[in-house]
Amino acid sequence: MLAAAPTIVAATPPGVTKGRISALLAPEERRHAALIMEWLDKAGVLVEPRSEALRWREPRPFCSDDIDWIVARVRLVHTEAP
Repeated sequence: MLAAAPTIVAATPPGVTKGRISALLAPEERRHAALIMEWLDKAGVLVEPRSEALRWREPRPFCSDDIDWIVARVRLVHTEAP
């Protein structure tokens, strides 16, 4: 859903942010937006930020259009033991 959402891909600048994820979730699920952003970052499916200071502050596009690859990477991260 995120990789194709106009809120993410058609935004200026395009990319994922915690706020954009939150806007796509049901109100009772919005508290999970930061966790989802962390999973995407840890999975390596987002373009690296221009600097470490901007990791959580600027929109980050997906580094691939391959939805199956994105889903597989996020599932791998999600199922890893802490």
